[in-house]
Amino acid sequence: MKVRYDTDPQSSESRTKLVLHTGMDAVRPGYTRGIHWHIQNEVRFVSPDPQRREIPWVEVVKADGSKVAYTDATTKLSPQQIAALPARPMACYDCHNQVGHPLGNPATTVDEAIRSGKIDRKLPDAKARAVALIDKLPEITGETAQREAKVDALLAAASTKAGTSADLKPAEQKFNTAMREILLAASFREKDFSWKSFPNHTGHADTPGCFRCHDGKHFNDKGEVIRLQCTLCHSLPEVTRENAKGSVASLLPEKAGEKQPESHQRANFMRTHADDVGPECEQCHGAPLKRGKQGGAFCSNPACHGREWPLDLSAEPPKKAASQGLATKG
Repeated sequence: MKVRYDTDPQSSESRTKLVLHTGMDAVRPGYTRGIHWHIQNEVRFVSPDPQRREIPWVEVVKADGSKVAYTDATTKLSPQQIAALPARPMACYDCHNQVGHPLGNPATTVDEAIRSGKIDRKLPDAKARAVALIDKLPEITGETAQREAKVDALLAAASTKAGTSADLKPAEQKFNTAMREILLAASFREKDFSWKSFPNHTGHADTPGCFRCHDGKHFNDKGEVIRLQCTLCHSLPEVTRENAKGSVASLLPEKAGEKQPESHQRANFMRTHADDVGPECEQCHGAPLKRGKQGGAFCSNPACHGREWPLDLSAEPPKKAASQGLATKG
């Protein structure tokens, strides 16, 4: 369950329920499905940067020893440049790269502070004020004492601007205490560093993560794409917002156990599913199906739409010759 707060005056709460698919296949003993499919199967890839933010080429080695290579149709690298990069086997830490030293989005840390009571939602615009302070992080640099002084000055200015009434002074103090800790933990001595300098490849909340490969743009020489299906890794998200406004359930309860239609099994389903929307969809996803991102209907699920990732999905398959040339790499 993910708990988040909006930047409206009430810092409205939303809860998103996801069931992760990480375990073994009950039908095929010993076969791993979902997220950890990558552990049982050999996957190799190349990346031009040490943080592996960009993955232009991926190869899957099947059980019979045959290989299938996929190339990002939008990469700016030439086939020769990709071929010159060393191919490496995919390891756990290529996704779980912040297990030992997490450095996440401080806005998410604010959400946890509100959820746990360290920040009181009785304080008007609590989340919005916190986000405004987070935007000041590039100014909070230097040695520890310098950063502390800058944070204290920012908090004092924000409190004065807010003009908090006497009955909210305790909540204001709690806010300042929590935000001081959050801002100091997210700031650096050097001005060119921030939490964004260290991408978290687990999931796809603040960086592409999974979508570095599962983006609907990596094609093999047959024009087939690496599967872009949300339900490979987790259930469809269910969003509950305060006062039920904008809440979205994944499926109608009486339909939850039914088998997904064939269209859902297409490798690039999430890229093309809008083309399949019709009355039959309402049998499982409810009616009416209205596109958008505000919530209230399944097709306007705010947990899916209005997000930054994946990026542009208008890519076309690369030329067959180029993809075939890369398929023999390494």
